[in-house]
Amino acid sequence: VMETFSYLMEHLPLNPLFLQEFSNATPKQAQKIANEIKTQLTYSARRYMAKSVFEIKMYSGDMRRVDKNLRNAEGKYASMPEMYEDIMNKGQIVKVQKDRWVNDIDAFFYGPNYALAYSLEAKLVATLEQSNGLDWFRNHASGSALKSLWSRGTEFTATALSQALPPFSKLTTKYLVDRLRPD
Repeated sequence: VMETFSYLMEHLPLNPLFLQEFSNATPKQAQKIANEIKTQLTYSARRYMAKSVFEIKMYSGDMRRVDKNLRNAEGKYASMPEMYEDIMNKGQIVKVQKDRWVNDIDAFFYGPNYALAYSLEAKLVATLEQSNGLDWFRNHASGSALKSLWSRGTEFTATALSQALPPFSKLTTKYLVDRLRPD
């Protein structure tokens, strides 16, 4: 959950209105910058989603192959390096080398936390925009709502926080996918 709050601030430049106000960018410049940041964030989100699939399979000993959507498929991988290379290449669409697999494992199974945080932050932004407009970052009601959430620290799990946000549903990637579409 803490990464969610961090990402909320880090990803403010995805909002062209924020860029216009705080960087003096024109609307066209702000949209171009926001779309470039979306491209970078798309890569990062895909990377952590793929890393999550790999690490879950690695720690559970599940050597089943995955399809292009990272769902289990027919066949088995012969080794962890082969599994890493295949999953990461499918997930992030950028070629990785299988000999990097050991160096790319996050301590304490942290990769999935990043993946969850991307999705949860996108849902939080959607909630703030729906409640307070696209310029939610200017709205005192947004600040009050965020202070209330932040004051609770790590009391919520990602799932519990997602269910506390309208439409009070489980955590999915829907809001993240919507947010990363270029405008």
